Amino acid sequence: MQPDLSRTRRTLTLRHAALSCLLLSVFAATVYGQVVFSRHQMLRQQLSQMASTAAAALPLIHHEFDEMRLPSRRRQAAVSLIAHFDEQRNTQGSKRIRWFDPELHELSSYGTFQPGGGTVPALADRAQSQWLTLSNGLAIWQPVRVRERPGQPPVLHGYVSVALGSMAFDQELDSLRQGLLIGSLLAVLLAFAGSQWMVAVSLQPIRRQIEQLVRFTADASHELRQPLTAIRAVIGSLHHGEALVGAQPVVLEKLALIDGASERMGKLVDDLLLLTRFDRAIEDHSGMRDFPLEELVEDQCRLFQDSAAAHGVTLIADIRDPATVFGHPERLRRLLVNLISNALRFSAAGDTVLIGLKVQGAFVQLWVDDQGSGIPAAQRDQVFQRFWQADPSRSSASHGGLGLAIARAVAQAHGGRLVAREAPGGGARLLLELPLKA
Repeated sequence: MQPDLSRTRRTLTLRHAALSCLLLSVFAATVYGQVVFSRHQMLRQQLSQMASTAAAALPLIHHEFDEMRLPSRRRQAAVSLIAHFDEQRNTQGSKRIRWFDPELHELSSYGTFQPGGGTVPALADRAQSQWLTLSNGLAIWQPVRVRERPGQPPVLHGYVSVALGSMAFDQELDSLRQGLLIGSLLAVLLAFAGSQWMVAVSLQPIRRQIEQLVRFTADASHELRQPLTAIRAVIGSLHHGEALVGAQPVVLEKLALIDGASERMGKLVDDLLLLTRFDRAIEDHSGMRDFPLEELVEDQCRLFQDSAAAHGVTLIADIRDPATVFGHPERLRRLLVNLISNALRFSAAGDTVLIGLKVQGAFVQLWVDDQGSGIPAAQRDQVFQRFWQADPSRSSASHGGLGLAIARAVAQAHGGRLVAREAPGGGARLLLELPLKA
C-alpha cells in the first residue's frame, strides 16, 4: 500500500503543480496582453492627436511655401510652425511628420525617425485616413480637406503622414516580459513546493488509515494462526490415535473436510502475512543472493509436468538466454509457482502452457503463456488486486485470490514489474521483468 500511496502523492503533486502553472501562465499572458493593448491604444491616441495638429498646420505651411521662395526662409518657417510638436526638443528621433500638397509633393517634414516601412499608401487608398503598421512603429496617413467658403464642400489641401517609433514601447515590453518570466519561474517553484506540502498534509489521514489497516491485517493473521494450528493438531492426533477406530465414514469425511479447510485457511493467512510485510515495505535482504534464474524455471517446469499432464495440458520451457539475478530464490520460486498455477487453472485439455526466458537489455524477461480465453484489456491491471475474480464461478475452492497479488509484490520487491498482456497465440501472457545482476 505504501508504494502505491507514494505514487499517488507524486501524481497529485504534479497535477496540482501543473494546474497552478497553467493558471499562472494564463494570468501572466492576460496581464501582458492587456499591457500591450493599452500601450497600443495609447500609441494610436498619440498619433491621432499629432495628426490632428499637423493637419491644422498644413494650410499655414502651404501658404508660407507660396509666399516664400528662399529655401533658408522656407526651412525657418517650417521649423517655427511645427516647433510645438517637440517642446523639449529631445524626441525628434522617435517621430516623423511629413506634409504633402494635393499632388503629393512634400512641403515640409519634421523629426529624424526613420520608419521601417512605407508611410505613403497606394494611390487608390490615399483618399482615406488609414493606419500603417511599421516594423519599428506605427504611422497614420490622413488627407486634409478645408472648407474655404461656407456652404461649399471641403477642398483637398494636401496630406499629412505621421510616424511614431515604438522603441521605448518595445523596451518597456522587454522589461515586462523579463519580469513576468522571472516571476513565473519563482511562482512555479513556489507552486511545486506548495503542492508537495498540501498533498502531503492531505494524504496524512489516508496514510494513517492504511497503516492501521495493515497493522490490523497483520495482527488478525497472527491471531488466526494459533487456532488453525490447534485445529490441525487435534485432527492429526485423532488420526494417529485410536479415537477414530471404528468411527463412521461420515465422521471421517467431515474431519477430512475440516482438515482441508484448515489447511487452505492456513495458506491464506500465510499469504496475508507475506503481503503485510510487503505493504510495510520492510527491507529483508536475508536469503538474497545471486543465482541463475534459468535453473529455477527448469526445476518448476519439471515439478509441474505431472500436474499438467493430469489435466491434459502440455508444459513447455523456452529458455533462450542464461540470466543471473540478485534476489530471494524462495520468493521468486513462489512467484513462478503462482504464475504457472494460474495458467494451468485456466487451461483446458489439449492446451499448451509456455514458460519463456530471455535477456532484454539490462533486464531479464520471464513470461508464462496460456491458451485460455485471455484477459480483457480493461482487466489486465485488476487481476493483480487482492481477492479480485473476473469470473468467480470458474475459480476453484483452493484459489484464495492472492496468488497474482503476491507475485506482483515479489516482483516489485526485487525492483522489477509484473504485467498482463495478450499472448501471441491467443490467451493470456503474464510478463515478469527483473534487473540483471550488475
